Amino acid sequence: MLKDKTMLGLLLMFIVPGDTSAQDQLDRDWLIERSTFKEAVAKGTPIEIHNLYGDVRLRGTEDAGIDVITNMQKRKGDKHKVSLTHEMKDDKLVLTVSYAGEEEETVKKNGKRRLDLTVFIPEGSHLTVRTHKGLIEAKGIMGDVDFYSDRGKIYCRNKGHVVIGSRQGNITAAMMKVDWEKASRVESKLGTIEVQLPSDASLQVQATTSGQITTDYSVQIKRSAKGNRKTAIATLGEGKNQLVLDNQAGAIKVLLGNWKVD
Repeated sequence: MLKDKTMLGLLLMFIVPGDTSAQDQLDRDWLIERSTFKEAVAKGTPIEIHNLYGDVRLRGTEDAGIDVITNMQKRKGDKHKVSLTHEMKDDKLVLTVSYAGEEEETVKKNGKRRLDLTVFIPEGSHLTVRTHKGLIEAKGIMGDVDFYSDRGKIYCRNKGHVVIGSRQGNITAAMMKVDWEKASRVESKLGTIEVQLPSDASLQVQATTSGQITTDYSVQIKRSAKGNRKTAIATLGEGKNQLVLDNQAGAIKVLLGNWKVD
């Protein structure tokens, strides 16, 4: 497992292209600092990650505690740098990426000074992640998730309840289990929503948008009295659980996955 984590961290390091002397000099002005740490947490401890300055990649692990890999990019001579803090707060482990300089908003929008995170998440932890333009990529997560990115893409493959939202980024969610106690929700304003469901899911899906709806299932279409919004309703199996998809203007895709609920 440690070898896999080390290799992943190396692969995620930022590589700056350059093929001229001017570009080479510019490249040498930028530095990448990589670090790792492990935080011991009790099983089931909720985890929150706030990163407005880069990507967040998440991987499920059977190990106790969490492992964190950071890749921080800065320019030589910078007075301040993007940094990560972590603390226990209200019985949750909170990881926060911040920038101490006065030009905080400029740094957030520019994206050159950044810190990308890879975090290995233990089974059973409720996971909350927030980014600005950064990617949220979750694979093999064995628990409930609450993700939001303003403009970044979101990819989630998990066994648990989902609440996922974006304003502009595209969302892809592969739902490995659908035995939620309450409805899961995926929402966007302009990005495409794509969900992939188990072949034996027992689920009622409600998808609403003014954009295009694509589905592998038979659906009933209801159109709003005003505007051009429409709702597609599909009942899968006995329809025991509920999934709500809502998009203001983007497309929605509801697709049949090639796995069964285990």
